[in-house]
Amino acid sequence: MTPRCHLFPARRAAAALGAALLLWALPGPAAAASCEQVSTCISQLQFAELRSLREHAARTLGERGDPAAYDVLVAALKTDEGEFVRVLSAQALGRLGLARAVKPLAEALAGDARATVRQQAADALGQLRSPDAMAPLSAALAGDAATSVRVAAARALGVLGRSGAAPALGQALLADGRQEVRAAAADALGVLKAPAGLEPLRQAARQDAAAEVRTAAVRALGVVPGDPAVATLVEVLGQDAERNVRRVAAETLGHRKARNATAGLVQAIQSDPAVEVRAAATTALGRVGGDLARQALAYYAANAQFPTIRTAAVNALAEMPPPPASGQQPPPKTES
Repeated sequence: MTPRCHLFPARRAAAALGAALLLWALPGPAAAASCEQVSTCISQLQFAELRSLREHAARTLGERGDPAAYDVLVAALKTDEGEFVRVLSAQALGRLGLARAVKPLAEALAGDARATVRQQAADALGQLRSPDAMAPLSAALAGDAATSVRVAAARALGVLGRSGAAPALGQALLADGRQEVRAAAADALGVLKAPAGLEPLRQAARQDAAAEVRTAAVRALGVVPGDPAVATLVEVLGQDAERNVRRVAAETLGHRKARNATAGLVQAIQSDPAVEVRAAATTALGRVGGDLARQALAYYAANAQFPTIRTAAVNALAEMPPPPASGQQPPPKTES
């Protein structure tokens, strides 16, 4: 019989792989002992030797949402050697929705060695919607080394819905070196709709080097109140180098129904080099409404150079409410 040490390396590797696959296919502890009940899962998360069993237990406890699992989930988040056991424990704590989970999740966000765990801790803190989560999330947004964690912190601050988070998000929007983080910060400021987010959003919409970030800032300006937001959207529509950013600016002005954007939309229909931007401005003009918009759309429906614009104008006119009868005053319409 050939001694084992004399087998060729490739044959040894194949033999080892075959043995591993055979063991994986056989029924074993993971298949036989995966828990379904809360009490069983608590014990399994505490004591199971196999990491896969502890992962299953943490996932199941999160799905069950039973507060009785809180202590064992906190312990696993703090001490389990398995990265994904800790990830799933953080996720489960967020699903439990208990305010007292802010402290252990904040500690994991600040101190866990693995970015995946810190990212899930940020997500879970957002789910808790506790005002106490704002400080640790703001700190992670400002200082975590991992892009994915900073993105998660920005999104979680948006989910929290606290206007006090606007300064931290504005700082990230203007200063973070990663465009993913800046875009997430812009999105979150749009969710907050806080006046404090207006100036950072205006600056990012006009000046950020990344089209993704400018687009996110434009969308956020669509919901932040105030005429300066409309003025910036008109400026972006007329000047941005990327056609997609200009298109989104036109669409956003339409969603705002901003009457003071009518002239800017007409200018875009007349002169933008991209037909899709002209079409978006035409549709937006119908949503904005008013006599001037109606007159412009009637002209473009009959005379626009491109069929796409003529079709958009016809559709926009069809969707506009009929003009008031002679002598009847139209209802006042305010820019939102």
